[in-house]
Amino acid sequence: MNRTRGIFVAFVGAAVTAVAGAAYLRYSGNTALQSIIPALPSFGPAANPAPTQPQATALNRLAPRQPSR
Repeated sequence: MNRTRGIFVAFVGAAVTAVAGAAYLRYSGNTALQSIIPALPSFGPAANPAPTQPQATALNRLAPRQPSR
């Protein structure tokens, strides 16, 4: 039982270390290291900049505002 738990803990620790290392390489600012793992997605406001124009909603497209009389 203890051996099985030890192996499990070792694998979990290795997985956590791999994820933390990949995140460090991705966000450390070193472009040479980032080129190793280009498939990692980017998150946050820099990855999704705000649109420059307001997006038309379905309601605006279906019922545009009528000019006032």
